[in-house]
Amino acid sequence: MGVSSNQLYLWSAPIDLIKDYQYYLNMNETKLASNIFYNCTRPWFGRFCHYRFDSSTSFDEIVLSTIGKNYDKIENDTCYNHIKCDRGGGMNFCLDWREICDGSIDCLNGLDEANCSQLEENQCDENQFRCQNGFQCIPKMFVADDVFDADCLDRSDEKHKTYKFPTERCPTNPAFRCEESLCQLKEDFREWPCGDGSCVSGYYRCQNGRDKRLRLAMIKASSVSLSEVCIQALNCMQEILPTYEYNEECQRICSSQHCLNVAVKEHCPPLFDFTIGFTSIGRLHFIYYNQFPNVSEILSFSPDFICMETDRQCTHHQILSINGSLCWNRSVLNLHHSYKNWLYLLRQIQLIITDQCLSSEEIQCSKILYHCINSTKCISKHRILDGIRDCRLGDDEECSLHNSDLYPCPNENDEQIFDNDRFENRLTFSAICDGYYSLTHINATDETECELWQCNNTYTHCDGFWTCLNGLDEVNCPSSHCLLPLEHECVSLTTFKLTCLHISRVNDNIDDCVGGTDERQLCQTQYPLSNQYLFRCANTSICISKHEICNQRPNCPLNDDENFCSNDFNKTSIGCSINIHEFSKEKKFLCTFGEGKVPRFEPSLRLDNLPIFPIPTLFIRQKPMLNFPKTTTLRHVSLSKSSPVNLYCNRGIPVRIRTLDDKHYECLCPPAYYGDTCQFQNERVSLTLGIRAPSNWRIVFSLILTLVTDDEQQSINSEKQIDYLAFRDCNASFDLYLLYASRPKDVAKNYSIKIDAFIKQHTSTVYYASWHYPIPFIFLPVNRMSLLIFIPLTRATSLQQCSLSCIHGQCYRYVNTNNLFCRCNAGWSGAKCNIKYECDCSLDSTCVGVYNNQSICVCPLNKFGPHCLLTRPVCQINSCFNGGICVAANVHIAENGFICICPDGFFGQRCEQIATRIEITFDHEMSIPSNLLLHLVTAISKNHPKRVTFLTNIPVYETSAIVFVSIPFHIVFAQIEENYFLIAIQTTSNETAFLSTKVQPSYQCLSMSIFFNETIMKLPLIRRIKYYHVPCVQQKNLACFYDMTFICICDLYHRSNCFKFNHSLSHDCKGINYCENDAQCLQDDSECPSTSACVCTECHYGSRCQFSSNSTGISLDIILGSHIRPNVSFRKQTFIIKISLIVNIVMFVVGIISGLLCVLTFQGKTPREIGCGYYLYASSITSLMTMTLFVIKFWLLLLSQMTVISNRKFLSLECIIIDFLLRTCLSTDNWLNACVAIQRLLSVILI
Repeated sequence: MGVSSNQLYLWSAPIDLIKDYQYYLNMNETKLASNIFYNCTRPWFGRFCHYRFDSSTSFDEIVLSTIGKNYDKIENDTCYNHIKCDRGGGMNFCLDWREICDGSIDCLNGLDEANCSQLEENQCDENQFRCQNGFQCIPKMFVADDVFDADCLDRSDEKHKTYKFPTERCPTNPAFRCEESLCQLKEDFREWPCGDGSCVSGYYRCQNGRDKRLRLAMIKASSVSLSEVCIQALNCMQEILPTYEYNEECQRICSSQHCLNVAVKEHCPPLFDFTIGFTSIGRLHFIYYNQFPNVSEILSFSPDFICMETDRQCTHHQILSINGSLCWNRSVLNLHHSYKNWLYLLRQIQLIITDQCLSSEEIQCSKILYHCINSTKCISKHRILDGIRDCRLGDDEECSLHNSDLYPCPNENDEQIFDNDRFENRLTFSAICDGYYSLTHINATDETECELWQCNNTYTHCDGFWTCLNGLDEVNCPSSHCLLPLEHECVSLTTFKLTCLHISRVNDNIDDCVGGTDERQLCQTQYPLSNQYLFRCANTSICISKHEICNQRPNCPLNDDENFCSNDFNKTSIGCSINIHEFSKEKKFLCTFGEGKVPRFEPSLRLDNLPIFPIPTLFIRQKPMLNFPKTTTLRHVSLSKSSPVNLYCNRGIPVRIRTLDDKHYECLCPPAYYGDTCQFQNERVSLTLGIRAPSNWRIVFSLILTLVTDDEQQSINSEKQIDYLAFRDCNASFDLYLLYASRPKDVAKNYSIKIDAFIKQHTSTVYYASWHYPIPFIFLPVNRMSLLIFIPLTRATSLQQCSLSCIHGQCYRYVNTNNLFCRCNAGWSGAKCNIKYECDCSLDSTCVGVYNNQSICVCPLNKFGPHCLLTRPVCQINSCFNGGICVAANVHIAENGFICICPDGFFGQRCEQIATRIEITFDHEMSIPSNLLLHLVTAISKNHPKRVTFLTNIPVYETSAIVFVSIPFHIVFAQIEENYFLIAIQTTSNETAFLSTKVQPSYQCLSMSIFFNETIMKLPLIRRIKYYHVPCVQQKNLACFYDMTFICICDLYHRSNCFKFNHSLSHDCKGINYCENDAQCLQDDSECPSTSACVCTECHYGSRCQFSSNSTGISLDIILGSHIRPNVSFRKQTFIIKISLIVNIVMFVVGIISGLLCVLTFQGKTPREIGCGYYLYASSITSLMTMTLFVIKFWLLLLSQMTVISNRKFLSLECIIIDFLLRTCLSTDNWLNACVAIQRLLSVILI
């Protein structure tokens, strides 16, 4: 029929069917010839066109809209049913997985807390952070990295953040961060899980109503002997359910507290037991006396007796035993009569009893645990000083204890240092002396000691607020209506019309304008933190708000706040309302003057008035017109708000099935759930994987993650694949689910996560490395793991000597453990590669294993599909320009998304744009450095300027440096050792493709210490910065200067423009420093680097500083290697190379002639009558060989460094042979000369 597999893909056929069809085309498989393809009409899909969604939007939008609707109408909860939990009293309320090992016994048999004591004894490695829950260890690099996506289930790795992720959004958000989360322990009370990622404390309600359903179940099971009216009265009295949840029932009984007492007196027995469901200490019974003669005395939240069904052993001496339960009198436990509600009472009882009673697992405390003072409670030492009081007396939070990982206790200096650091982080140059009190420090603010500050500067000019006393910074502004220079707008006191006032009449203590707008200092001083109270009443010191003018009420003694408003009284707006467009221009001015001033916490860099240099080249970068695929906008069809379908699948997505009436649905469940209606919670491994690799790599890695059993079979339970590209995924974390093969999982087995990395090429894949991570605490329903892997610099190689028996495979080592393992050949699996299976992968792919009776295949770049039989249509010819490599954006499907890996000098979505070429030369007075750091600064509105740093090495034969830049920039600094030079400023981001500049001594940025004495330099930054305009004023030719926090540029008006500049570059390349021999690793961007380079120490060289000349003698490579210019003809080589060639030719000619004459001389019989003749004859021959080999060595070095010869096998072979022969000839010649000397010595002695 001429139909290709790509056409089937465009027709939205199932991937499995497309794979079978391609296999049929490739192999002419007759068994598949009878398969039928159903071409579905939208919106139907599936193999038989029997599925459809009730919305035509994208699947992401369907998920969000489905889960986000009717959530408050859910009547059933999702359940973790792999533990048979009996909550007691006939309560029919299932467990949520978050209630396992939460410290609260919810089941009669305690199965939900079985084995949980192991978590408290868990220890983490030195490079890991121990989460507050105890059982999670995450890489320290993941701590405080993302407030929204925490790596700890309890979010304790992000708890230092002032902003917390709002878990209340989770009921309508199916994100990984919501499904994989635990409730936090706040103070001494743990939040309660709602089952959807949100947690509640106190009487905050769950949006899905789970807390209400539990409390109702508890009330129903509280006591079968009590009447319904008694139970309802007790509920209303104790507020077991909040009044907004149970208000109608309470109102039906009675509306007052006294009435509730009467109801309890009349309808409850004289002595009754109000049983509470299971808590963290066991099942509680609250025993009440109901025999008081006075009704007002009966009410008390605190019961008369508290009894507990538990196996705990208690040390309190006043304990009663009643019917097998342990009981306390209220007075013994020091409970008072009234608590805020029942929950607070229960919390207090739990704290007291927990402190006095040990469970059977706590009786013997491990040595690694901390024993609370005057208590039987033991906690992990990691809970010491964690900000949460775990011991009743709070001794675990005493500063006499020590925990280096959490909350170090401050001393007096620590507080001051912390305050200084926090203050300096908030300090911005734009906030200094701007007339608005933004920051306050010890004996100083940002508005004190401003005598030397220029009030009219880049950041205050025309900002709408008078920073200068006479408003000089607000004259000649675009928004002004005044035509003459140096005039301010003013509402005349006599005519009440808007006019202009010369600056000479401003701030002269004489009111010339309504509201004192020409004398603003008084109101600004009275209200330094507000821009509202700027209207000053005439002849007084009263300042009123702008909202009080023209409000038809006199607020000033002389009524001057109303006199000018007569023209506006017919307007509907009174005062300075939002309808400002209806005002007269006079009222509009008085309502808005000074309004432009807001606190200057915006750290943006302004480029106004900066000198532009060098003059931009007229060669403008051309922006090519690209025809990108058009996207189709889908019509949005929403589900009805009243539709019950949204609730049918819980956290899943309903899909309609084609039937006669089209009213039947099935559920698509996310990995965390299963069941017909996604009603059950899955056992799973939830994994966050971070990957780090050198940022300048342009290699596409495919990572295969498998959940395997740790036995001889190493069965794969589930697998995931990730495509990783270093410069694209620099800070990305991959959230994945790995599910077990059976429900429930086999807890008798151990499981591990295995990660295999492959390099993806166009026509093949190459194995690279493997990692292995065991799954801890297999009894937990959810194993949350956060891993960070570093891709090694070199590919793993198989070991020839191995203690393992790899029958059909090779022996390797895991990167993270150094343990041995067998990597099996295609078609074999198991720990010893002795289990055979059928590999169905294509010939150009790699078979990794078998999962669910299907081969796991690693596809090359241009293939996809289960067996790598399908070609990616997105990466067609010419998808990327200028030699770029096309990589599909998704490993699983061949959508239109792709990314181009661009070669040096090009960038853009398709590598269509030419990078800016920056050529840097040096002043003739300067010596040319061996390397240069370029700091490119980009001004960003309302944010800190962004800085990118490049390292460029300058060969000894070069007099300039060339750098290709593909990012926008405004300012460029060159750093040579510890010295900074300003080399370029442009007020618009680079639109030119070429920029030529020079490093000049006159543009060197000088240290602040040169301009100020030691007294000023020791001042705090907020005081010292007030002097920063002085250097530019005094030194007219000064270009820039710096201190430890800021770098400043002098503008055209000799004013300083400063911004924060971090002088301490990170030299570890974010934990992946592949530089050797103590070299520093530098990256161009601290957040998402695209390049990295090594700054070598003395006597080391190479791309990784891997070569050393310390222990090397004088050799031709060391002397001349760095002077040979690669990819350049001999005519353009350096002078040293040309001289060396001439010397080499002369030496060769002289050496050959001399050697031949020596050979002819000692070839005769007479010279060889004695032994010296033979030695000298042999020495003549070795000299000829040495000279010949030296010439060959010279030319091979020259041609290889010029890249004329590039065959690596030939170069490796000649390096071994030539060097060996050359050293052999030199050594032989030395020994021959030594033999001559020895014989001559013997001849002298004997004769």
